[in-house]
Amino acid sequence: MIFLGALALLLAGVSLGLIGGGGFLIVPALAIYLNYPMKSAIGTSLFIIAINSLVGFSADLLLKRPMD
Repeated sequence: MIFLGALALLLAGVSLGLIGGGGFLIVPALAIYLNYPMKSAIGTSLFIIAINSLVGFSADLLLKRPMD
């Protein structure tokens, strides 16, 4: 069961990397495949999105790219 959850989250991450988006793929994957309660799935999704944004922002700062 954990393998299916990890696979679902990996596929959600790849999809989000290609098309953009947010928790609309992460929340169902956490709730359905890993049996997270809905409140925990939403909070975890927001945490994942925040870390993703922080990494992207940090990369822009480190590479001294202009903020568009």
